[in-house]
Amino acid sequence: MGWHREWIRKVRGTRGGSGPKRRFSIPTSVGVFRGVFSGQGIDSLIFPRRKESAKRSFRIDAANSKDVKALSVKLRMYFRGRKISFEDVPVSFAGYSSFTAKVLNACRRIGYGQKICYEDLARRIGQPGAFRAVGTALGKNRVPILIPCHRVISKDGSIGGYSSGRQWKKILLGMEGISVPEGAGRV
Repeated sequence: MGWHREWIRKVRGTRGGSGPKRRFSIPTSVGVFRGVFSGQGIDSLIFPRRKESAKRSFRIDAANSKDVKALSVKLRMYFRGRKISFEDVPVSFAGYSSFTAKVLNACRRIGYGQKICYEDLARRIGQPGAFRAVGTALGKNRVPILIPCHRVISKDGSIGGYSSGRQWKKILLGMEGISVPEGAGRV
């Protein structure tokens, strides 16, 4: 999770072809999500570390962004147990390799309450033997929930890994009614 801090440091105040990158904070019932937004879409979304006061933490530097406002509404509804799709929230794929972008785009189409294994996702992108590379690509996902890599589990049915921590993955899967057995499992 150290890469989140490094990512924020890299994009803070920088300008690229897509314009300035701006930070935002969104309070939800599970804590405050933080992220970075650019003209291309949401660049990163960081899970809460601990529950924070919404009054103290709420800030959207990208306040004029309809995309950040829509994300804010959707995240709050999602954590209230509503079946929400984030497919219409623009996401920036800047900085990803073409393979990683292909994996993340395919992952984005996994619906609420559905789960697949890494091998099945590799098949969906036309590379059935690349299931470990798929796991590596998912580990680079800077916008968890928007690209629902928590819905990708190990072939043996166990939870697998998650860049924001296995505990968050369990919480998200449980919220969506997806049960997975305990166990280490492998990709």
